[in-house]
Amino acid sequence: MPTFSLIMMFGRVLCSMGEFSKARAHFERLAEAGREDQASIQHNLGFVHAQQQNFKEALQHYAQARSLLLQTHPSRLQELAATLNNMAAVFSQVKYTQILRHYLEIHITEGNSNAFFNHLDRRTSSSPTLFS
Repeated sequence: MPTFSLIMMFGRVLCSMGEFSKARAHFERLAEAGREDQASIQHNLGFVHAQQQNFKEALQHYAQARSLLLQTHPSRLQELAATLNNMAAVFSQVKYTQILRHYLEIHITEGNSNAFFNHLDRRTSSSPTLFS
């Protein structure tokens, strides 16, 4: 991640102290204000949610950070790699079918997803999960 401003560092300090609820509120206020780097804010919100085991929210924030980082010029590849690495860490903490379901909820329109989820449920209901 780039050198943070003091206000961004304050949120990271709250995280390192285990004050995740305060850190989340801090980063949410920064996101609403719109003055700081939004990709870094989304990345940090993903980190906070992951630490609180709110995996769906963590993935949503990491996905938003990823999208913002992919749109920046020049590229911020080091930050993108950190965000993708953190997404992978979240993936390793939850069951594969839950991740797949969440991913598809984000990327498939509501009308097309029901048939796919029904098919997925039939295929995975008797199969062991990849990550237990």
